[in-house]
Amino acid sequence: MNTSPSAPVESSASLDGSISRWEGHISNGVGSTTGTDLAFLSADANELVLSGTIGTYNLPRASVVKLGRGKMYPWFFAGISFQHQDPQCPEELQFKPVGVPTREIVSRLRALGYPVG
Repeated sequence: MNTSPSAPVESSASLDGSISRWEGHISNGVGSTTGTDLAFLSADANELVLSGTIGTYNLPRASVVKLGRGKMYPWFFAGISFQHQDPQCPEELQFKPVGVPTREIVSRLRALGYPVG
C-alpha cells in the first residue's frame, strides 16, 4: 500500500485491455474524499488502484473477494465496496463514481475478471 496522494485522471472505460480509470470519491472506513478533491479508481486485469487525498490502495486481483454495493449512506446507492484479503489495505474500501453510472464500472470490472456479487 502506498499512501501518497495522486492527482485525479480523466475518466475512461476502454475495452481494449488498457487500464480503465474513473473519477469519484473513495472511503477507507475512517475518512473519505469530498468536495473538489476527487479521487480515482483504475483497473486492469491484474489490479485495482484506489487513490485520493486519503491514500493510494493497490489491490491485486487475486486478493479481491467480491465487489458489491456501497455500505453506507450516501455510498449505499451509488458506491462500490471492495471486499478483499490484502492485509496491507484497510478492511473497508469503497468508491463512489462521479459522472459515470456505477453499473458501467461494475460491468467493466466483471469483464476484467473481478468477482461481482
